[in-house]
Amino acid sequence: MKSAPFLKALNYAERLLAVKDRSRREIEQRLEDKSYNKDCIAEVVEYLKQKGFVDDKRLVSEWLKASSTWRPKGVLAIKSELYKRGINEELINDALKDADIGYDEYKIAKAIVEKRSKELKGVNDFKRKKNLYSYLARRGFSFDVINDIIE
Repeated sequence: MKSAPFLKALNYAERLLAVKDRSRREIEQRLEDKSYNKDCIAEVVEYLKQKGFVDDKRLVSEWLKASSTWRPKGVLAIKSELYKRGINEELINDALKDADIGYDEYKIAKAIVEKRSKELKGVNDFKRKKNLYSYLARRGFSFDVINDIIE
C-alpha cells in the first residue's frame, strides 16, 4: 500500500499528463511547486517512467515530428524549446541524428522558402531575400542552411 502523499502526488502528475505529454523535469518541477518532498517526487517520477507515462525520448521524437509538419522550425529553435522543457542535450542530439524520425532541416527550410517566395512575388530581389532570410532566422534555422537556400 502506497502512502497518502505518494497517491496525492501521483494523482496530480497523472492529471498533468492527461492534458499534454511532459518531460521528467517538468513533472518534477510541478511537484516541487506543490511542495512535495524530494523522495515522494522521485518515487512518483520513477513509477510514471516504469508505466511508460513519462518518456523523454518519446517526447523528443514526437516534438520533432510535430516541428517538421505543423509549424516547421529549425534545429536551433527546437533545441531551445526542448532545453526549456528539461530535456538534456545528448538526448536531443541523438534524436536529431536518428534516421527514423526523418527530420531534415534543409528540406524543411527549402519548402518554407518555396511557399514564402510565392507570397513575395513582385517584390524586388533584395527585399525578398532579406524577408526570407529573417523569416527563417526567426524560425530557428541555422545560418548555413539559410545561406545555402537563399543563394
